[in-house]
Amino acid sequence: MQKRLIAIETDYGTADGRAAKLVGAVKRVDASLEVCFANHACPRGNILFAGTMLYNSLAFFPRDTVYACIVERADGENPPCAAKTHDGKLILAPDNGSLTIWLENFGIAALRRLDAAQAPADMNPYAWFAARLANGTLAFDGLGPEYPVESAQRFPMRGAAVGEGYAECGVLSVMENFGNLNLSVSIERFEQTGIRFGDTVRVTLCCGEEIRFDADVRYDRSFGFTAPGAPILFNGSSGYVGLGLNQASFSDQYMKDRRELPDGVGAYALVIRKAAAGKEAS
Repeated sequence: MQKRLIAIETDYGTADGRAAKLVGAVKRVDASLEVCFANHACPRGNILFAGTMLYNSLAFFPRDTVYACIVERADGENPPCAAKTHDGKLILAPDNGSLTIWLENFGIAALRRLDAAQAPADMNPYAWFAARLANGTLAFDGLGPEYPVESAQRFPMRGAAVGEGYAECGVLSVMENFGNLNLSVSIERFEQTGIRFGDTVRVTLCCGEEIRFDADVRYDRSFGFTAPGAPILFNGSSGYVGLGLNQASFSDQYMKDRRELPDGVGAYALVIRKAAAGKEAS
């Protein structure tokens, strides 16, 4: 039997040994297993970021990959679970909303509970389960009880609507290092608007009834097509449309309260409309 690849995503960082201990735990179960780090730089407890990274990364891994997404929120429960994707991958993660974006885009074939008490006391349970699943000594069906996919926890996510010359959507996540936004409209769906690179669009960002941003914005391939400080709409590496400022933080300028809102970035809504022909963003 061919052993599965293990990929690990956490908010542990690399300043101490916590991330390294995960590899050590896997290797103690089976030294021959291949382990790679998908990301250890998730902001602490940020399940929106974790879910975006999961969506952006796992789709490119081979069939049968075991992907451990270990990001626990500080303000709620984090019951461990295992998810089987429709293409044969396994995701080990807290059922705390971090599966939301994957569910919305690809769905999940089955969900099972994980009993962390089964793992040795000195080993991270996600690493231990990942190793056992990867080397075939434990099967997905041999995990804890199955439960309905529909009952998986989800964070608030505003859906997208598109038509000729317009898109309505929400904010999927904030790339905190730069302040750019991942919007909840995929690049594939945005193409249905007929808006093309070089076009000027009117972007309106609201939080409830309050308009936070309302301006003409250029839609183009990269930040190099705009002046420093100017807004730009672009295709993000996450597979979603992005919104940002050239050499500045859009989120810090227009969404300063995003961490305090009960729904987080789910409280924001955007309308994008193609500007009149011949109109250019400043």
